[in-house]
Order: sequence, then structure tokens, then C-alpha cells
Amino acid sequence: MELRQLRYFCAVADEGNLTRAAEALGLRSPSLSQQIRALEQDLRARLFDRSATGMALTAAGEALLPEARAALAAAGRARRAVQQASAPVRTYTVGLPAGVPAHLPGLIRAAARALGAEVAFEDVPTGRQLPRLRHRDLDLGIVTMPLHHETEPRTEQDAEPDAEQGFEQVSAQPGGQGGERAGGLAVRVVHREPLGVLMAADHPLAAADRVAWTQLHDQDLLFFPRDLAPGYHDALLAACRGAGWRPRLRISTARRAVTRAELTGGEPVVALRPAAEAEPGLAWRPLASAAPAAEFALAWPGRAAHPLLPGILRELRR
Repeated sequence: MELRQLRYFCAVADEGNLTRAAEALGLRSPSLSQQIRALEQDLRARLFDRSATGMALTAAGEALLPEARAALAAAGRARRAVQQASAPVRTYTVGLPAGVPAHLPGLIRAAARALGAEVAFEDVPTGRQLPRLRHRDLDLGIVTMPLHHETEPRTEQDAEPDAEQGFEQVSAQPGGQGGERAGGLAVRVVHREPLGVLMAADHPLAAADRVAWTQLHDQDLLFFPRDLAPGYHDALLAACRGAGWRPRLRISTARRAVTRAELTGGEPVVALRPAAEAEPGLAWRPLASAAPAAEFALAWPGRAAHPLLPGILRELRR
């Protein structure tokens, strides 16, 4: 088993499609297919169910995925540690959650290079970034707001999450180079976009230009495990309930291929997502009123402004 094979495996799992994964990796589809089959032969297990519409993880694949991610992350940390010890160029380790706006990583890289530095990105959910940021295992993170601070564990179905308790809502400041404090971290909101209803293209609600909250009462809500972003999880449920919708939750992964499969399965299920997540086979419609928003912030340890922050803010103003 090779690290590159694990990286290829994770890419196919994320995309759910061999062709798209090959494009993202800069490989030819036949070469990628050969590497995946070689990994399966090495492990003596079938990792994907293959069909005309894509590739879905088998039980063995689901078991391998978190271990593969952990192995790749550990290898990346080891490589960066050696590079930073032997090279004069500073490398900033930056955490990225699922759904991060596509333009933000590029802005961070540009700001780093303006300082003669580099960045190394890691896929880390917001809930797992926070302790790593506090322990300075990450230099910077893009986190999904609001951040959450709690003392008692909670479950997916805990009743009535309160939008005013259990987390801090931090808003972007119009000027200045610093950030607000939240849970021992400095944070600065850098992106905000409204959420709307994401559904199958042939869903009955897709015929409307806008969707009212009352039209969602018989729909399930495709949602994510709470530990990935506890504050956002609770705030979004509070917004739904405040608008009169108490949805039954269908908990799933954040991978695009799984989201598409869940929404196009012919059942009454929708998701609340930004418009950018619409793709062929799916439709996005704005909410008619009181639309919640997705906010992303930069977060870093320490009280001073992060060295990259001025450059990132300059890039955002362009």
C-alpha cells in the first residue's frame, strides 16, 4: 500500500466519480482505475461498488476512508516538519472544512506568497479544527460560523437548540486588521452567503421560483453529523424551528456524491445549502423569507493579528 494510492482512493471517494477524480488529480482515468484496483488487490477487498452513474464506497471502503485520511494527514505533518526545519521558507498549515468557498484557499495562498511563505492545506471539519488551533497544531483555519462552546455533550436529536446559547456568533468588522475573540481564538468573518433549498431537479418544489418555509413541512432535511460543526448545526436548526419548520433529520456525510445520491433518490428530502452547490441533476431555489446564511471565518491562536490576515483582506477587497 502506497501513500499515493491512499490519496487517489480518497479523491475517488470524495468525488464519487472516477473521471472527475482523475481530472482533480491530473491523471488519466485508466491510470487512476489501475491504481484503485491495485490497492484493492493489496488489501484483498473491494473498496467501491462501480456503476454507470459513479462509484460508491463499500463497507470495506467506508472503513478505510478515515484511516486513509489520518495516514495522509500524518504524512503531511511529517513532511512539513522536515521542510520547516531544513528550509528558510515558512509554511503555514491551514485547516479547511467541507463546503469552504472555492476562492478562499487561493486568497490565502496568494497572501502567503506575498510574504515569501507557503501554505499546506488540510481537510479538517470545524469541530476538529478548534482544539488543533488552540494547541497550535494548525496555524490558521477557515471555520464555519458560529463557533460553539459547550460543557455537556449533545446528540443530533437534542430538542430545541437555542440560537442565543451554547456558541458565540462573531460578525465581520468593517475595518481594522485584527479579529474578535471566541473560545480562546481570534476570528474574522471573511465570507457570508444565503442558504436556499437544494433538491433534485425533478422535485415538485423545483417548479417554483422561491420556496416558502411552509412548503417544507413534509420534507426531510439532509443534514450533517453535529460534531463536524456544532455551532452551525445548532444555529441552522434553530433558524428552521424559528421559521416554523421542525424537520426530521437525515444524517449523512458531507461528500458531494453522497449528497447527490440522497437528494435524487426519489424521496421527500431537501438540503439547505448555498447556491454554488447546485450541479447537474440538482436544483437550487432561494427561500422566500428569513433565509439563514453560511458564514466562514479565519481563526487562529493568539491575540495579535495573524501575519497573513492583512494580505487576505487586501485580496478580498480586490
